[in-house]
Amino acid sequence: MSGKVDYGETILEAASRELKEETGLSGDPTIVALKHYVVFDKKSNNLLEDKFMFLCLVENPAGDICGSQEGKYEWVKETNLQNYVTNPFEDYTAFNAQIDLIKNYNGTMNFSENRHYSEKF
Repeated sequence: MSGKVDYGETILEAASRELKEETGLSGDPTIVALKHYVVFDKKSNNLLEDKFMFLCLVENPAGDICGSQEGKYEWVKETNLQNYVTNPFEDYTAFNAQIDLIKNYNGTMNFSENRHYSEKF
């Protein structure tokens, strides 16, 4: 799930709001990583997007998970993730690296900058 930060909203407020809107769950978000993506068209090299993404760990999830207009959500085993993540922003290896960031979070926020080339726009 993902979403934008509304004007005047903190990152953690946005994470809580998006979690509730998209899944019906509540929880305690923590920022694990800040990723700066500069996205280019793979064919033309034109700049498409320049965005910051915050990766959050949500502890103490509560409520009944449900889908929304954003998509279908359900609990799945980590070993089965690749069967469910069919269109990651980057490739599945990069997606899995984000999962590792969350699993190995030790209280220190990670920062990275990436030039990403996409055919998805």
